[in-house]
Amino acid sequence: MCCLAAVLAACATVEVDKTGMTTGDDYVQGVCNQCHTHERICEKLGKDSDYWSGTVGFMRMMGAPLDDSEKELVVNHLASLDAGDPSICQATYEQPPE
Repeated sequence: MCCLAAVLAACATVEVDKTGMTTGDDYVQGVCNQCHTHERICEKLGKDSDYWSGTVGFMRMMGAPLDDSEKELVVNHLASLDAGDPSICQATYEQPPE
């Protein structure tokens, strides 16, 4: 539990340059990936928009820098992906520091 608290505290102060982000995938890579590895997100793919709305809403409460329209883009994007989708599960974008 202390590790989770440390991650949440660190992520609450993350500043993200969202310049040029226009798609749900852009936000997943540029915002969500600041605190979560693609493997963690991959484990949850295949869930519906209600699940993702709750999850992304909670992440916003924990400090994820997403406004309402950005949240909607992320939720719609993640809900549209099947379990194991390679765009997330085989991603090669930069991972957050351990």
